Amino acid sequence: MVANFWGDSAEEFAACAERLDGQPGIIALELNAASPNRPEWGSILATDPVALGGIVRAVRPRVKLPLWVKLSPNVTDVTATGRAAESEGADALCAINTLKGMAMELVIPAITSSPLELKTRATPIAVAPSGTRSSLRRYCMSGY
Repeated sequence: MVANFWGDSAEEFAACAERLDGQPGIIALELNAASPNRPEWGSILATDPVALGGIVRAVRPRVKLPLWVKLSPNVTDVTATGRAAESEGADALCAINTLKGMAMELVIPAITSSPLELKTRATPIAVAPSGTRSSLRRYCMSGY
């Protein structure tokens, strides 16, 4: 299991990671400073390379398990935050957390003889420029 964790300060991130480190069944720790759902942060911590680097710097010496850092897609250059995390000791980078944007409900007629309709949700910001994606290939490990 990969344990996802967060905190409200670099020290809190580190203390939480330290408590999880070595627990039975946990094979890696995923540092989540990328959530847009933490109003107490004031902003998404993973959008600031300096802030994210400081958090990773506080966590890394306190854990032995692989440290994965979840990046935010809500930046103009994800390589800057990725490199900051990498330089402070991240073992892997995860892309991406919650996308800020609009969700649309699409009603698409089903391709059957049944009068059923297929309803699906789509986000209009699901496609990144190909140049950005290719420059990140070496840094991005997974996404969900």
